[in-house]
Amino acid sequence: MFLATTTPNPLLGSFSSTNSIANVWTQNNYSYIAVTSGTLTLNFTLTSNSKFDWYIDDVSVYNSTSTELLTNGDFQSSTTLVGWTSGNSGSCGSNTGISTSNGHMSTQSYVDQCSGQTAWIQQSFSVTNGDLYSISFWYFLDHVNPGLGSGVVQLDVTIS
Repeated sequence: MFLATTTPNPLLGSFSSTNSIANVWTQNNYSYIAVTSGTLTLNFTLTSNSKFDWYIDDVSVYNSTSTELLTNGDFQSSTTLVGWTSGNSGSCGSNTGISTSNGHMSTQSYVDQCSGQTAWIQQSFSVTNGDLYSISFWYFLDHVNPGLGSGVVQLDVTIS
């Protein structure tokens, strides 16, 4: 169980090409106890390179009554990021957004193909002090180019 602290941007998980299996959808689950009432933000920060791309899908945050707190966590609502805020460190353009070719349980997911730059998506939700929240998501590390190449391949998941 992950217990919230006052640390800014507490890390839920950190994944890379060295600790992830490529070309397989992988699920991650976390339990979170809110230490204050208010709004929290779930943030995915992704860095890819010419060898690997990231996909995120089926993101959920459930409260103690099993109510889903996120909008469009399966990325099926549209071909745009409905419910999510996104950005990147450079000029990624169409290299981030909704993929219609590689989804976990359906056809759509979020994709980061922004080689050498950092992209992020986030969504905020309300919490109540002392309540337990279940956070879950799937990721796919796509090994698109097995040739030579280097650079950071990283996925960090934080809640703040």
